[in-house]
Amino acid sequence: MTSARKIRRLIDSALDEGALIRLTSSAKHADPVDMIVVGVGSDWVLGVTIVDGYFDGHHAMRLADVRGVETNTNFFARMARTLPDWPPRLEPEVDLDSTRGVLRWFAARYPILAFEKAHERRAVWIGTLVEQRGKHFSVHEISPRAEWLLSPLWYRRRDVTAIAGGGRYNIALQTVAGAQPPIDPSRSGDMLSKTDGQAV
Repeated sequence: MTSARKIRRLIDSALDEGALIRLTSSAKHADPVDMIVVGVGSDWVLGVTIVDGYFDGHHAMRLADVRGVETNTNFFARMARTLPDWPPRLEPEVDLDSTRGVLRWFAARYPILAFEKAHERRAVWIGTLVEQRGKHFSVHEISPRAEWLLSPLWYRRRDVTAIAGGGRYNIALQTVAGAQPPIDPSRSGDMLSKTDGQAV
């Protein structure tokens, strides 16, 4: 396993050079992520996701869960550099020193977000961030059938290993689900209640 110091050095270098890198995670069942780094803090790294050579939203990964960093010089890396929006805009205003700050940034930028948990099966949880309270946050989720759940559910911030916004899958799910329905205060959800997420 690559040392934490070397991982940080490689990520900082990718940020300076605008290089496309592939991050692998130590989190159970997590897939590698190809990204252009646009910000890095003490706890999180943020990048523009590259899928088939095109920008596909943003992805943040907890630095403590990064297992490996590889520079990607394949066809898709070269394709990304031909896009009219190249290079991706750096995001210096993001608080990448806390999970609270990362969640806040994604919620302000994207109507729905997706997050993964470090010790869960291969799944993502997708929905709208509703509230952050203490060490927890609540999400009004969309089911794998593209239906809004009746009430928000709560999760621990410390359990989150990755957060993503935008992306074709999230956009498709939101489009089919339609506008977020009003939240009934009487069905606000119980602290630490949870769903099974969406298999990926």
